[in-house]
Amino acid sequence: MDFLSSSLRSLRSALSRPALTYLNWLKKVEAKKSQHWKDLGIFDLIQLLKTGLKFDETLLLTAMHFWEGSTNTLQLKRGMLTPMLVYITIRMRARRG
Repeated sequence: MDFLSSSLRSLRSALSRPALTYLNWLKKVEAKKSQHWKDLGIFDLIQLLKTGLKFDETLLLTAMHFWEGSTNTLQLKRGMLTPMLVYITIRMRARRG
């Protein structure tokens, strides 16, 4: 598990492209655990995480600054804003084209 001993371990909570050592480790584990992951329903998620997610880091950090976990809303000057799943789905479809 060399990927855990990286000098950047303190930044492990930040989303980024998976390290090559992690991907090599995951290949070994996947050979033995893939059926178990499928049974648990997390196999597709693990496959998605192998490719790395594209996101706007600045926008994500800004949204986290205004997020209030107890009410699941963004706290803005004009009041609370709740992202609705319908709007998120529409935005995702628009990006796919």
